[in-house]
Amino acid sequence: QERIRSIGRTSVEEVSQIHAEAGEAFAEAVLWAMHRSKVKPDLIGSHGQTVYHHSGRSGAKSTLQLGDGDRIAVRTGVITFS
Repeated sequence: QERIRSIGRTSVEEVSQIHAEAGEAFAEAVLWAMHRSKVKPDLIGSHGQTVYHHSGRSGAKSTLQLGDGDRIAVRTGVITFS
């Protein structure tokens, strides 16, 4: 949580690491839910952790979410869109 809050004061390398680690954490949560429910979903949708929204007042509207969907797909074996 502290690392995500510090995004604006960190390097691109650190943002990339947080993106990867968030994907791993989301994958762990999905794996736990799959094990607990004994259900494997057909698809996983992951919005990610929003770390920035740009309103578009001085440029293009944009948003940035962290949490690598590819890592979720590989770890869970389930098609993931993010």
